[in-house]
Amino acid sequence: MYNNLPKELLNLIESFSRFPGIGEKTALRFVLYLLQKEPSHLEALAYQIDDIKNLSLCPKCHNIAQNIFCKYCNNPARDKTSVCVISNLPELMAIEATGDFLGLYHILGGKLDPLRGIVPENLNINSLINRIKTDGVSEVILALNPDIAGENTILYLTRLLRPLGTKISRLARGLPMGSELEYADPITLSSALEGRQEL
Repeated sequence: MYNNLPKELLNLIESFSRFPGIGEKTALRFVLYLLQKEPSHLEALAYQIDDIKNLSLCPKCHNIAQNIFCKYCNNPARDKTSVCVISNLPELMAIEATGDFLGLYHILGGKLDPLRGIVPENLNINSLINRIKTDGVSEVILALNPDIAGENTILYLTRLLRPLGTKISRLARGLPMGSELEYADPITLSSALEGRQEL
């Protein structure tokens, strides 16, 4: 479609197109925007992108970490007996924005969805079980999107975790079925956290 462009631009368009939700037209807009910028801006952007490689995933909760553990797992003020299970980082950020949850997090890395090939082995479930067994976790809050994959994951985790004797709860039904946690406003999320239900 853009064969008349130089190879460098085509390569960059292709790279941007691999981002979730970014098509070729949006990628082209990004590239054209960058072409108009000063070289110092491009160098700063390249440095920031290169700097990402210094980050890693926390071995406990799978959040982004600058050191070995993330800022939540490293924080002694956090309640280590309460773990909020979410599927991804935007959901963690949404719950943290409420200011109501002072425990730790566990990012599964997705939700069970056999039709898309996402099975328990693809998720961070074993590390969750290990945390419950070794870290004195007394409550697990299953804070997954209220959609079919989220509900299936909640059912699976409830069956798997119940024999461990840990209290299992879920967010209250203030979140409509089919909605996304990361787009919920802080007030709705606060209400859902406060009204969580034991499973």
